Amino acid sequence: MPQVRVQPNNLVYIGRLEENKGVWLLAAMADQLRKTFPALQIRLIGSGPLESELRKHSPALQLEGIQSHEQIVSVLRESDVFVFPSHYESFGIAALEAQAVGVPVVASDLPALREATGGAAIFLPPDDADAWVAALSDLILDPARRESLARAGRAHAATATWEIAAAKLEQFLLLAATRTAPHPSPRRG
Repeated sequence: MPQVRVQPNNLVYIGRLEENKGVWLLAAMADQLRKTFPALQIRLIGSGPLESELRKHSPALQLEGIQSHEQIVSVLRESDVFVFPSHYESFGIAALEAQAVGVPVVASDLPALREATGGAAIFLPPDDADAWVAALSDLILDPARRESLARAGRAHAATATWEIAAAKLEQFLLLAATRTAPHPSPRRG
C-alpha cells in the first residue's frame, strides 16, 4: 500500500474527459485548492471530447492521455487521493481500482459508486464544488483519515475479485436452474 504522506500533493482522476464525468468540477476545484495548497497537483488521466477545452481553460490541471494498465497502477501508487466527480456511473471500476492500490477515494454520491467502493469512500454531491473543496481540504490535512479510508478501501477491493463475482453468479444460476416455472393454465377456446 502506498505510504500516506503527511502533506499530500497529488490528486488524480482516471476516466473519460466528458461532461458526464464531472471533469469541469475538477477544473473549478483546482484553482481554489491550490490557493491553500500551492504544491497540489491535480492529474487527469484519460481522453475524450473535453480534452482540448480543459487544456485551454484549466492550466492548473495536468492532463495526460490514455495509459497502459501498468502505467495507471504506477500513477495510482504515486497518488494521495483519487477524485471521481461523475454524474452517472453504471459501476465505477476506476474507483475500485484506486482502492485496490490503497488510494483513498472521494466520489460523487451515486448508488453505483457506493456499491463499487463498498461505502469505503467519501461521497459528495456531484455539482457542489464548495463541498468538494471543503472535503478535500479536510482530507488533505488529516493523514489518519486518509490512512483509514485507504485501508478500508483496500479491504473492500480484496473482496471484489472476478473469482468471487463468478462464484456468486454461479450460485444464482444454480438456484435459478433448480426452480420450476409455473405451468401456464390451459387455454379454453
